[in-house]
Amino acid sequence: MPVKLVRVGVVGCGWFGEAHARVYREIAGVELRGVADIDIQKAKRLGAMYGATAYKSVEDMLTKENLDLVSIAVTPQYLAKTAMEVIEHNVNTLLEKPLATSELDWRDLFSIIKRKDVIFIPGFIELFNPGYRLMKKILDSGELGDLLTLSSKRIGRFPKRSLKWEVGVTLDLGLHELYAQTYLVDEKPRPISCFTSYILGN
Repeated sequence: MPVKLVRVGVVGCGWFGEAHARVYREIAGVELRGVADIDIQKAKRLGAMYGATAYKSVEDMLTKENLDLVSIAVTPQYLAKTAMEVIEHNVNTLLEKPLATSELDWRDLFSIIKRKDVIFIPGFIELFNPGYRLMKKILDSGELGDLLTLSSKRIGRFPKRSLKWEVGVTLDLGLHELYAQTYLVDEKPRPISCFTSYILGN
């Protein structure tokens, strides 16, 4: 019996959206059907690269394509709104972090996720990092004794994107650390503290 293809769409045709599209094309059993962006030229470019139909709006793509899953990789301030639009169409959703940029947006998003019968996946790729998997195995074994504290540090170059896009390093990257640490200990760690600093230069 032939395996049913998973029909996928991508919203947001920038760097992240392109990464999603590329990976979907590499997965057996997945068919990239559509890509959408308010900048139709970006959508056309990405669609041409990966053999998908380009759309200027999410609504248009959802109406014309019978999709099983949509990846959302738009700028942070539009993540929750776009996800709610997709979920309202009863389509499974993979949403890039930070999921929402305000508590109100998160509450609205969470409410619709609970109401609809869809699979919702937050885009925390660090859970698939072999290093975290190994740490989880060691911690679960108990060979190190009781865990008293967790600490992490993320260091990297300043992102090459518009400052208008930025939501701050905590929402942009710190969420990876918090989510991964929750995974490591199987509970919400308390208390949580963090500090950030920007050091710009060559």
